Amino acid sequence: MALGDNALAAGWTIVNPNLDLVKDGADEITETRDNAAEVKLETRPISRGGTGATTATQALKNLGIYVQAADPGHANGRIWIKLPG
Repeated sequence: MALGDNALAAGWTIVNPNLDLVKDGADEITETRDNAAEVKLETRPISRGGTGATTATQALKNLGIYVQAADPGHANGRIWIKLPG
């Protein structure tokens, strides 16, 4: 990835040495924003406090919560929220 891509993907601005007040060190500032954005945007496994998913539906399923019309079948610790079908 190019410098600043992660920061932009996270919705943060990057420092432009030609336009902003910071001339020296602009790349380093942008790189630290990239590093912080990488942590913000990562998909964390459940063992690290995340859900291991990139969508809400998959996150719920990974946590054992099924929101759907059809019965997902029984399993210990599983929760099913029935949608009207």
